[in-house]
Amino acid sequence: MRKFSFFHAKSSPFNAICLTFIFIALIGMHGWAAPKSWTGANGTNGIRWHVDTNWSPTGVPTSSDDVTIPNTTSKPVITTAAVCNSLTIDVSGSLTIDSEGSLTVSGDWTNNGTFTQNSGTVTFDSDNNSTISGSSATAFTSLTVNKGNGKSAEIHLNGKGAVVVNNSLTIDNGLIKINTGGALDLTGTAKAPDSGIVQNGGTYTVNGSEITTMATKTWVPSNGGSWAIAENWNPSGVPAAGDNVTISSDQSGNITNVPTITLTNLSIDGNCIFSANTSVTINGLFTIASGKTLQCGTINVNTGVTISLAATATGTIDGTLRIQADNNNLTFTNSGTLTVNGTVSLLNNSQKSSTFTNSGKLTITGENYIGGAGKFTLSSGATLEIGSADGIISGSTQGNLRNSGTRTLSTGATYIYNGSGNQSLGTGLPGTIQNLTLSGSGTKTMSEATIINSLVTIDDGVTLDESTRTMTLPGGASIVVNGTLDFSDANGEIRTGESGTSTLTMGTLGLIKSLDPNGLGPVTNGSLSTQIGGSWATNLGSAGSVEYNRLSAQPVTSGDYYNLTISGSGTKTIAAGTAVTVNGNLITNGLLAINSDATNSGSLIVNGTNTGDVIYNRYMDHTGTTYSRWYITSAPVNATGFNSTTNANKIHVDVTVSPNLYDFATYSESVNDWLFSYQSSSSANLPGFLIPGQGYLISLKPTSDGLIKFTGPLNNGDVTPTVTTSTDNGWNAVGNPYTSAIKVTGTSGFLDVNSLKLSDSYAAIYVWNEDATYNGTEQFYKVIGNSGYTPPGGSNTSIADNIQAGQGFLINVNAGGQVTFNKAMQIHETGLSLKSAEMSWPGITLLAESNGQTRSTVVAFNEAMTTGLDVTYDAGLLASDHFQVYTHLVGGGNLVDFAIQCLPDHQYSQLSVPVGVDLPEGGELAFKASGVILPIGIYPIIEDKLLNVKTPLKSETDNYTVTLDKNTTGIGRFYLSMGGDMALAAPKIQPTAKYTASMVNDRIIINGKVETGAKAQLFDISGRKVGEYILEKTNRNEITASGLSQKIYLLRIEGKNCNQTLKLIAIKN
Repeated sequence: MRKFSFFHAKSSPFNAICLTFIFIALIGMHGWAAPKSWTGANGTNGIRWHVDTNWSPTGVPTSSDDVTIPNTTSKPVITTAAVCNSLTIDVSGSLTIDSEGSLTVSGDWTNNGTFTQNSGTVTFDSDNNSTISGSSATAFTSLTVNKGNGKSAEIHLNGKGAVVVNNSLTIDNGLIKINTGGALDLTGTAKAPDSGIVQNGGTYTVNGSEITTMATKTWVPSNGGSWAIAENWNPSGVPAAGDNVTISSDQSGNITNVPTITLTNLSIDGNCIFSANTSVTINGLFTIASGKTLQCGTINVNTGVTISLAATATGTIDGTLRIQADNNNLTFTNSGTLTVNGTVSLLNNSQKSSTFTNSGKLTITGENYIGGAGKFTLSSGATLEIGSADGIISGSTQGNLRNSGTRTLSTGATYIYNGSGNQSLGTGLPGTIQNLTLSGSGTKTMSEATIINSLVTIDDGVTLDESTRTMTLPGGASIVVNGTLDFSDANGEIRTGESGTSTLTMGTLGLIKSLDPNGLGPVTNGSLSTQIGGSWATNLGSAGSVEYNRLSAQPVTSGDYYNLTISGSGTKTIAAGTAVTVNGNLITNGLLAINSDATNSGSLIVNGTNTGDVIYNRYMDHTGTTYSRWYITSAPVNATGFNSTTNANKIHVDVTVSPNLYDFATYSESVNDWLFSYQSSSSANLPGFLIPGQGYLISLKPTSDGLIKFTGPLNNGDVTPTVTTSTDNGWNAVGNPYTSAIKVTGTSGFLDVNSLKLSDSYAAIYVWNEDATYNGTEQFYKVIGNSGYTPPGGSNTSIADNIQAGQGFLINVNAGGQVTFNKAMQIHETGLSLKSAEMSWPGITLLAESNGQTRSTVVAFNEAMTTGLDVTYDAGLLASDHFQVYTHLVGGGNLVDFAIQCLPDHQYSQLSVPVGVDLPEGGELAFKASGVILPIGIYPIIEDKLLNVKTPLKSETDNYTVTLDKNTTGIGRFYLSMGGDMALAAPKIQPTAKYTASMVNDRIIINGKVETGAKAQLFDISGRKVGEYILEKTNRNEITASGLSQKIYLLRIEGKNCNQTLKLIAIKN
């Protein structure tokens, strides 16, 4: 059986197996710059670009590596930011960019295989020229050219396969040169950039239209004229398809003979009238400058010019656009993105009308508008952004749409209200719409009942006032609230359809009447599947209920709830790193699971009642050569079925004993050892029920997934495991019984609640925090007490405040009975590792190094501490090996070896701390100081009284090295003191007066002769001063100390010639 020895204080030695609750150990191995070839050799992780062992030589590529993707069984997938120098995809090779992935390439790109980009951006950087080539076409979703400071650096397109960009092309620095044989095709929403593309014999296509070299043509006549005359343009020549056209000055006459043409950009910087029976399409930028007007057509016959913005175009109207119908109907069409910061006038003649059709994204800012007698059409799938405070009004004098002609607003469009202040949605919004987004700022008020077919989004900083109206969500629709949904008069309703599943994702929710089909009460009947975040419980109050009821698996969103019900089918999961609080009642129907992983834990706190089982999947690190690390664990629920085949198959089996035994044990205080008794012949031999609050020892197989499943109802009240004590022992294994972390230190923490039950010299908890496979020589204990000193990582001490769900630990009790875990200890701390204090007391960690091993002991300082025993602050040593370092109390009278000793912080020069060393093997020993937090000018000194040597330890490189004889043990040779100018100037320790004190019914009574001017200071167990009093009476002082909730306090009495610290136990009759 794999057992190893460990010892506590020398007054009570014992042997036991050491254990752990490991939180995380992440080791990263990275190669150096070299040619890299994809192998995909890492088994289940064989498609992940960022796994070292998927590459030859081993290591994820860097920006200087030339990468080759050959034909392999496992094809690489990039799901986060990746880099390389050059990239070659061989024939039948394949590369995919997925999820949140991106790729930055510094050199050449050669694609002879398959490249798939589902998301993210491919970026070409560096100051050097690059080439995109290969026999296969390369289709980029988003491509960025940013060649550092090399604005003239080029990307050459040389390959037989075309380069396709179907989402966005951004050229920040550099050029794309399309050489003979190369091709660039911009499709979908990819827009032609203003500059940065040079044709050098290759083909350039934008949405199916081949583009030749773009030219910029400026109109130079001042009195109008024919578009078709070359001399009217600068440089001379009639604009060709794909050119940029600018009207730079006001024109007193019409610009005639405007042809049917596709332009890249059209800029109107002067007043002008286009006259011809033709159409102009714009693929790039369309602008009308502030104060300027473009009129398309005249009232005369056959002079109208139809303007169309393509899907790739972006337009801004800061001035005025006039669409004048002649004897033909005239249309302005936006299929791209158009912003109106001015006015659009739709003008009719006596027979025909003008029409503005938006099938793209149209934004009308502020109180700007589209008006006139013509028609306005918003197509299905289009977007309309409204900036007016009046929203969309049926009439023609308010809002952003003021046309008096026919107004067609599709129910399949998206409506966005983005004004910078309060807005009404208006009376002109269709009764049914596809999507509604509320952004900008202020309160958006519903004016009519509305049905939302797909999605409602309320952005951060925005409030939807739905106080008197009803919003209906058919099956499948969703509401996402990052701002506030306000039902302030409790008359508004959200109604869901009779069938299907609607989703509500909430940030902050105001007072609400109902969230249900037909407004009949709390969410019921499986019709509203809620995903709730933010301050849900606070805003719903006592009447709020949320139900997760999908017929499949569903995540539970982090946040506060009031009543929470889990129903439907499929597991509803609180993921690792997610914290959920239920202030009312929880009903699970056995469908709620809480997960943890190597870095985080799910957390659940229920303040009301709980009905139904909860599953907690507790992750335990399972890496190791032949077995995983040891753990003390504790069931986070009232666990039954622990002996399932699934759990049993993950627990390591000790085959060195007969019969073979599971590495799962209970602790016996009387034997002072772990008891292994569960035969591995059947999982039924393991306990089915785990006692709440009891600690168990466990080790998992290295081949397991590291997850142990605990199933049962919540331990939703006080948990009081039984503890025992026998002669000179008292060590017991207990553990956190809740589905959240618990507080160890401070008010209402485990140490505070159980302070009278714990042994005075060991009033702490002891966590085995192994960071490597244990071989019987390491010191892995983390001692958690009330000391406020924060030591560095690797110390055998820690002042972490919280203990994670499922973690067990050792305690030493002074009498048999029970210790208490209560719900006031519960706290959300989803990070798996122990949490360090934010502020530290002064202190040092004294290190002792020998034979490649390091031991440590802590000395901390605080004004409330004494040179004697400070219960729950000083903590005795629980050793795990023969080699140890520790201290004894400066005040004497206690033979315990201490891992932590707390001392007064104003007596540095007067303190001499006895340091003990146990080194039975003898040999070289080096003392060092780490984590020194002391006043300026103060530093630690290690003194060897045998050799009469004092060595300052001012830095972590300073050391005192000495050779010790075999069987060296105990104190008497080494002492720790403080040096420095401030220490030498410190006052001498005052003689101790003999006071007695008691604390009964919120009154402190102090007996003893008091000198003039003496004062008393009261500290809680966290070292926080909670009161200060002047002692005015000579022999007896009574002090009123009301409003204090703790059981134990420290009373410090100070005078000119006396000082004394007393421990007070608060008693109430």
